[in-house]
Amino acid sequence: MNLKVLFFIVCLWCSFIGELYEVKAQAKSADENVIAEGLLPVYKFNDKIYILIAEELLGHEFMITAQVDKGRGKYGELLESKGVFVLKSGKDKELNVYGVAATEQVTNKELLDGCKLELSGLKNYEEIWTADRRMGSGYLVEITAWLKEPGEWYRLDNSLRMSNFADPDILDVSACKDGVCFKVRHCVNVSPKQGIVEMAAENGKSYVDVSVALKLLPDDCRKTVIMFLDSPFRTQKAMDYGINPWGCVKCSRGVHWNISKETPLRISVDNSMPAVYLKALQIAIGNVSKKMGMADGIILERKNQPLDAMESCGVVFVGENNELNVDCMEHPATGHLLVGRMLVGEKNIDARILRWQLNNMVKDDDESWRICSQKYAYEKCLEENMEKGLLILLGIDEAKLENGIKDDDIWNSLRYVYADDQEWLRKERVCSTGGNLWGMFVQSRNNRKKLLEQLDVESVLAYYKQCLVMNEEEYISVFKRGEWKDGDVRCFLELMVEDAWGGYATDYIRRSMLGRNAKETSESLVRIWNEFFNLDRWLEWAQRPDCHEVFGVLERELSGWLYEGKRRKVLTSAQMMVRDAFSDALSKQLKSCHESINYGSGVAANRVLSCWEFLYEQRKREKG
Repeated sequence: MNLKVLFFIVCLWCSFIGELYEVKAQAKSADENVIAEGLLPVYKFNDKIYILIAEELLGHEFMITAQVDKGRGKYGELLESKGVFVLKSGKDKELNVYGVAATEQVTNKELLDGCKLELSGLKNYEEIWTADRRMGSGYLVEITAWLKEPGEWYRLDNSLRMSNFADPDILDVSACKDGVCFKVRHCVNVSPKQGIVEMAAENGKSYVDVSVALKLLPDDCRKTVIMFLDSPFRTQKAMDYGINPWGCVKCSRGVHWNISKETPLRISVDNSMPAVYLKALQIAIGNVSKKMGMADGIILERKNQPLDAMESCGVVFVGENNELNVDCMEHPATGHLLVGRMLVGEKNIDARILRWQLNNMVKDDDESWRICSQKYAYEKCLEENMEKGLLILLGIDEAKLENGIKDDDIWNSLRYVYADDQEWLRKERVCSTGGNLWGMFVQSRNNRKKLLEQLDVESVLAYYKQCLVMNEEEYISVFKRGEWKDGDVRCFLELMVEDAWGGYATDYIRRSMLGRNAKETSESLVRIWNEFFNLDRWLEWAQRPDCHEVFGVLERELSGWLYEGKRRKVLTSAQMMVRDAFSDALSKQLKSCHESINYGSGVAANRVLSCWEFLYEQRKREKG
C-alpha cells in the first residue's frame, strides 16, 4: 500500500477517535453540569446558566411569564413579560425570535395569488439568540443575563415603580412537564419615603423574589375560536380574507380559557388561603359552573407551596394589601387565556360588610326590619367578591351570562359568526343614497352564495344565519326610507321567501331552517309584515309629493304577487308562510286602522285605507 495513503487513513482514524472522545467528554460534562432535566434542560458551566433547546421544538410557540413571589407587600402579581414567541433556526448557531401577531384567516387561498399580504400570524423576527454551541441536535443558549437583568424576559420597574435593582441571585431552577421555572431574588435599595414595608431599617435594603417560567405551549392554543353572537365570553376582533367578496370580514373571537369536558380548568390555591376564603371560592366556582352549564369544567387544586409562575391559573390571598384584583395574559393571535391570577384580600372589609348588611335587610315575623349578623354578612361578601373575580378570571361577560344561554353553546362555541359584517351591510347598503336598495340586498346575497357554496357547509351555517338572512331591524330600516321603485316589492318578497325557505346552496341548509323551526320563522315573518303595515308610516308616505308613484308601485306589485299565487295554485311551504303572515298582519292592521280612522279623516287617511282594503280583498280572492 502506498505510504501516503496509509498515512492519510491513520490521520483520518485519529481524527474520528478524537471527535468521538470530544463528544463523549462533552456529554459527560453535560451530565455532570445539568441542574434541571425535562423538556427544556438547564445547565451550569462556570457560574453561567444555559438552556438547551432541541431542534424539534423550533417552530413551536413558547411563552415566558413572570410573577412576584415575595416583596414590596406583593405576592402572586403577574409581571410584564416577553409573552408568546416562536423560535426558528437562523444562520449557523443563531435562533431567530419571532413575536406572535394577531392571526388573520384566509378561507379562500386563491386571494393570496399575487398579493403581498402576510397572514402567517408571525411578525418579523425581533431579535436573535446566538447559541454558545450545538449540543447534539439542540442549541445551548446562555440565559444568565436575561434572568438577572429585568427587562430582557420580564420587567420589574413598570410593576413595582423601581429601577435600582442590584445583586440578583438565582435561588432555584426546577423542571416541569411543559418547561422550566427559575426563582430569582433581586436586592432593592430603598428609602423611607418609598414606604416599602419589607425594607430593613438599618441598611435600607429590600428583597423582591420573582419566579420566571419558560414553557412550550400546546398546539391547540394556535386555534382561533370564532364565537357565536350571544356568547358570554368576552370577544376581540379578527379578520377573514376570503369570505366577503368586497375584501374582508370582521368577526368576533372569544377571549376565554381553552376549557372542555375532557380538559377542565385547574385553579390553584396554596395553604396560605384562609378557610373562610377557600369555602367562598368553592361556592363561587359551583355557582358559576351551574350558570354556565359546565359541571366539572373547573377543578380547584390545593398546593402545599406558594404559587409561582408555572401555575397557569391561581387564586392568591394577599391579606390587607388588596381587595380584589384580576390580571390575565391572553394569546395575541387566538385570544385564548394562557395565564391568570385573582388576588383577594381584606382591604376595606368592614365597610363592605356594613354595605352588604344594609343592602340585604330582612323582615321579621312582626314586620320589623333588621340586619343579619356580621359573620353571615362577611361570608356572603366573600362569596360575591369571589364570584365577581372568578367571572373576570374566566373571561366571561356577566351581562350576557345573565341573559341565559344553552349548555351546548358553551362547549360548541367554534362557529363562524361574522357579526360585524351584518352591521357593515346595514351601513353601506341601507344608508347609502340613491340606487335600488332592495336590488342591492339581493345582489349582495347572490354574491355571497356563490362564495359560500365552495366552503364546508356545517362550518358556515351560522354565517348564513347572521349575514345572509336579513333580520327584522334591517327590513324596518328600509321601510322607514319609503323608497319604493319599480321592482322593489319583488326584491323584498324574494328576500322574505328565501329567508323563510333557508334556500342557500344546499339541502342541508334548507333542512336546518337556519336554526329556526317553522313556528319561530312564521312569527318573525308576521313581525316584519306588521312593521311593513305601520299606519303612521303609511300616512306619512301618503302626504309626500310622490305618494301616487309610491302607492302605485305597492298596489301594483303586491296585487300582482297575490294574483300569481292564485294562478299557480301549488306553492312551496316558504311561499305559503310569507302569504299567511301577510294575511295575519294585514287583517290585524286593517282592523286597527278602521278603529282609528274612516273615509272622512282626510285625503292621506283615505288613500291608506283604500289601498289596504284593496289588498285585503285581493288576498281573500286568492285564498278563494
